[in-house]
Amino acid sequence: MNFIRKFLRLLAKKYQFLQYRGSQPIYLTIRIFSKILLLMFNGVIPTCYGKLRLPRYGYSSGRALTLLLDMVEPQIMDIFEKYIKSFKNGYFIDIGAAADAWYSIKACNMNPNITVIAIEPLKTEYLYMVDNLRRCCPKGKVIPLKIAVGNTRGIINIEGEYVRCLPLDDIITVSYTHLTLPTN
Repeated sequence: MNFIRKFLRLLAKKYQFLQYRGSQPIYLTIRIFSKILLLMFNGVIPTCYGKLRLPRYGYSSGRALTLLLDMVEPQIMDIFEKYIKSFKNGYFIDIGAAADAWYSIKACNMNPNITVIAIEPLKTEYLYMVDNLRRCCPKGKVIPLKIAVGNTRGIINIEGEYVRCLPLDDIITVSYTHLTLPTN
């Protein structure tokens, strides 16, 4: 499977295969295959980092195929991987991690020297995200937060759900000796 992933990533990079942004037919094809995969695997998709449990509906449900093949946004993956591997220590912040938490999972598995902060405001997405982080990340490497990030403080409505919102500077205060996070 690893050879297939590497081959498809090379194709994706060279020919923009699976780079569905801006291509409605490719986007719809990927979503259809993703829905079929979710049915075939009963909502639990095998990936190179473990098994991800995905909701039937929502953002992550349309990414099952690209998650299975490790082909999420292949046009930027080389840059992302190089960046994550270059960390000596510190934090990687994934804002809007979604149910699959793919970048959080990838980051904590690629570099043992970093701690990931996975932020997701929506309840269902957050619950799936926490489960997937527990399944696929080393223990103690990820801090999940259920909060929205924006330029205002208060309660906001996202897709009919009222969630707490804070500016990023309020969410994370880093001193030289420790990291302070808000309570959920």
